[in-house]
Formats: sequence, structure tokens, C-alpha cells
Amino acid sequence: MSRLAILGASLLAACGAAWAQPAPPPATQPPAKMTIGYVEIEGDARHEPLRVYERLVLKTREHPFAGAQVGIDETTSLVRVLRTEFKLERITVKTAADVAPAVMKALEGGINFFVLDAPAEAFKPLAAAVKGRNVLLFNATAPEDSLRREVCIREIVHTLPSQAMLADGLMQHLASRKWRDILVLQGPAPADALVTKAFENSARNSASASSPPSSSRPAPIRASAS
Repeated sequence: MSRLAILGASLLAACGAAWAQPAPPPATQPPAKMTIGYVEIEGDARHEPLRVYERLVLKTREHPFAGAQVGIDETTSLVRVLRTEFKLERITVKTAADVAPAVMKALEGGINFFVLDAPAEAFKPLAAAVKGRNVLLFNATAPEDSLRREVCIREIVHTLPSQAMLADGLMQHLASRKWRDILVLQGPAPADALVTKAFENSARNSASASSPPSSSRPAPIRASAS
């Protein structure tokens, strides 16, 4: 929930800055109303519990919508200061291809801020659709490194660490422990291959940065698919 709390704080700060007025309106004037869209995929497998043998639950995963709702609930105390009431509108679509049309429809309906709980494949057509428009979208759950390169537009903000960032953090910890022999176990899912690639890149970069010019020995990595 800490990551979602940070997302909520970032979203509220951006919304407050965008709607701030040079001078507060009279207290008798009713507060403005702002709706924030929360776009999600119906039955998103990324939020399903991790199961093992005989479908035993290995790890539960809370739905990110709960964090967004907490952020909205905590804006109650800001209404008096910002003179703005925030509301969260949940927008559920069937597939990743439906995200862009749903956002455009909501944008035409007056929503300018969105939290995107969608996989990476939804972002490229979405970026093409919203570029140059008066909209701000927060990527809340897609960590793929490719999004930082292929979806680099001012209308989309990535609010969670990328796979490369997470791999760099792990590699720094391993380097601090002087652990140089690393065994990587890769799962069968396509996302597993991306995580492995990010970690291998981080390990190579760490080896290049820490080794003297005369040394060409990289940090050993042994990869095994499981």
C-alpha cells in the first residue's frame, strides 16, 4: 500500500497545482468538483493471487483501486484549502485495446486526470491518442522499461519504479554484500524474461562501473529457466 499512497500523494499534488488559483475564492462559493478517472482491465491477471501446487495461494495481491480510493478519501481535509472536491470514477474495459477509446470518451466528458491500471500494451495507442491534449495520465502498474523509451510524452507520467530501477536497487544490495556469483531462475511467462533481462543489464553495468580499467572480469551470472 505504500506505493499506492505515494501515487495518491503525487496525483493530488499534480491536481492541486493544476487547479490552484492566484487568490482563494469567497468562502460562500461552493467548491469546484474534479473527477479523476481510474481505468482498469476487467479480470486483469496481474492482480490475481499467485498460486502453486493444487492452486494453493502463495501470495495475495491487493487491487490497486483500493489505494486510489484511499487517496480520494484523504482529500476530504483539503477541500477547505483547495476549494475542490475530488471524486474517483472507475472505468472498466474488456481488453488493453479498449483503454485508449475509453480514455478519449471520458476526456470528452470532462475528465482530464486519469490513473491507468493497465498493461504495457495499452500505452502506445493511448499515447498517440492523447498527445497534445489537455490531459494527464498516471501509469500506476506497468513497470516495463520499454514504456520509458517508447511512451515518452508529457501527457503520461510513470509513477512506479521501472524494471531497470528495481534491478539496479537489487544489484546495489548484492554488490554491498560482495556477492558476485549470482544464479538467476527464470519463469515461463514473457514478463519473467523482461525481469531477467533487466537484471542482467544491471549486473553488467555494475561490473563495468566497479572493475578497474585493467580488469575485464564481469560479475558472473548463471541463468537457468525453470
